[in-house]
Amino acid sequence: MEIKESECRANSQAEVLRNALDEHSLELRVKAANEAEAACQQRLSAAEAEISHLRVELDASERFLLLNSISV
Repeated sequence: MEIKESECRANSQAEVLRNALDEHSLELRVKAANEAEAACQQRLSAAEAEISHLRVELDASERFLLLNSISV
């Protein structure tokens, strides 16, 4: 009987450890996903800033061409 109880306790402890490992793995995946999302947000912000800068340059070029075509 004592062997069965010991085996039952060992199985129970193994299950607790498996659950803890699963939870830890999930936490690590969530952390990695959050870090990837933050990196994507940074790249998106940089791309949006570049687009804004290029729009300003395009507008300036269009004004320059318009003014030059009027003076010709």
